[in-house]
Amino acid sequence: AGNNSYLIDENHLVRPDYGEGDQEVRLKVSMEPIEEPAAEGEKMKSFTEEMTLWVKERSYQKEQLEKLFQGAIKYLDIAVLGENESAEAVYEDLCFCKNIPETSLLVDWKPEDLGLIGRDGSVKNEEIKGEGVRTKVTAILSYQEEVREHTMEFSIMPKQYAEEEKLHRKLEEAVQTASESTREEPWLKLPYAVEGYRLSWAEAGRDISKALFGLGLLTAVLAWIYKDKELEKQMKHRKNQMLLDYPEIINKFNLLINAGMTVKQAWIKIAEDYRKKKEEGGIGKRYAYEEMLLTVHKLRLSVPEPIAYEAFGRRTGLVPYMKFSTLIAQNLKKGSSGLCELLSREAAESFESRKETAKRLGEEAGVKLLGPMMVMLIIVFMIILIPAFLSFTF
Repeated sequence: AGNNSYLIDENHLVRPDYGEGDQEVRLKVSMEPIEEPAAEGEKMKSFTEEMTLWVKERSYQKEQLEKLFQGAIKYLDIAVLGENESAEAVYEDLCFCKNIPETSLLVDWKPEDLGLIGRDGSVKNEEIKGEGVRTKVTAILSYQEEVREHTMEFSIMPKQYAEEEKLHRKLEEAVQTASESTREEPWLKLPYAVEGYRLSWAEAGRDISKALFGLGLLTAVLAWIYKDKELEKQMKHRKNQMLLDYPEIINKFNLLINAGMTVKQAWIKIAEDYRKKKEEGGIGKRYAYEEMLLTVHKLRLSVPEPIAYEAFGRRTGLVPYMKFSTLIAQNLKKGSSGLCELLSREAAESFESRKETAKRLGEEAGVKLLGPMMVMLIIVFMIILIPAFLSFTF
């Protein structure tokens, strides 16, 4: 069964109560033969099928229905007022309900004057003056075939405005009066006072709030793009600088190792020399050496050497440095034999890479200069050609 309808005693359905509406019930019915057929050889079959039934809600008895209509009329007399205090002073919209709650009674509304009250209960009292206007509304209540009509009277009062709304309407009326009285004149004389207020007139400026919002949004987008481009530019500068410094670092490291220093001593020596020169103002910030200084701090904090060197390579994000750090870490784990030879080979390769990097940077700088050079060339052409054209007599 569906919703509140249930099958009981095999052949009884609970009917929906008053106001619950009709309900759909799905049932399965089995059909079995009651008696054997009279003719020999005949046999009745059994059948089973599903059915969908619409169970009508319980109907009111006549006496109940009359009481229900009377109660509904009393309900409407109060509910129809909505936010109004009395039918003798209607300022706000009326409440036209479509049905009576907890019943199956439907309500239809017929206002006497649609110019005063709309079919939805809206009150049109903007133009009403003085003591108001009397009008009627008929409520038509229906239940199945039974219909009852109930007529109500209302006094529609002038619309009540807030102080600002009232002043605005008075201002509009004053401007309209001034406009009508000067239709034949070349100008419109605006009122100078209304309802005790002195008026000062001036042309309203354009609303630039949308333009400002659009400008602010565009500025934010451009700032974000510029910041992203600036970060990309800084990352590229860092990469190029570190690639140029790599051969120098490898060469220093190789010389110190050949001089008998340990890997740690050579590393600290290179980093500390850079720090002293930077403090004395003899050198600017070099990203590769800054990363080496950070590694020195880690070593002094008792971080194992292989871990500190491998972390250095990962922070740089560049293949040559990662190769260098891996080379050192592996030699610390397996022993330092052959390290000098490996460093010498790496130093030679790094100098070749530096030449390629320097060549590439030079080409990029040349391409960047093409733009300004083209602009200068155009300016030169304009300086030469414009006076020449102006000198011709057509």
